[in-house]
Amino acid sequence: MIETFPLNISIFNALHGLAFRSPFFDSVVVFCATVLGTIVVLATIIFLFYHHKSGAEKYSIAWFREKTLAIGSVCGSALAAYVLTIILKHIVSAPRPFALIRDVVPLIPESGFAFPSGHAAFFGAIALIVYKFDKKFGIAFIIAALLIGIARVVAGVHFPIDIVAGYILAAVVAHFADKHITRKLLSL
Repeated sequence: MIETFPLNISIFNALHGLAFRSPFFDSVVVFCATVLGTIVVLATIIFLFYHHKSGAEKYSIAWFREKTLAIGSVCGSALAAYVLTIILKHIVSAPRPFALIRDVVPLIPESGFAFPSGHAAFFGAIALIVYKFDKKFGIAFIIAALLIGIARVVAGVHFPIDIVAGYILAAVVAHFADKHITRKLLSL
């Protein structure tokens, strides 16, 4: 089973071992594991609405094309990554850490299978596509995606391998979107 690799368990124990030591730290972890995702989605909407890189005049055909491309790439990649995680979760059927290790108490409620992380794939895809459009904002989105993934390990609802697999899936989906969808839309 993927989740029982010794390094995976060691990293999980080290990160989850940080939980339940400080109420403040636990609240930061819970915030990053749950609420930060909502903030990232809102920030993505704001970014997509206000970001304007080309020299096209606002509300021109070129401007609408740029907006459509950005919205389609971000939404399509995030949705594709999330749907693929749902499919893979049912194929792999990997249990969550608290279901596998008796002493693990999660900081947040979670159910279902763990591998790969839907949160890591969804927010990783958003971050990578935003990075494609604007590197400065993209770095902030990448940091947020990393915080979400790490927090979900500390919270005890994912093993590190679940998060890494989610990020890899996000990278593959974002690469596919950039190479095959975005470029085709640009050529229209």
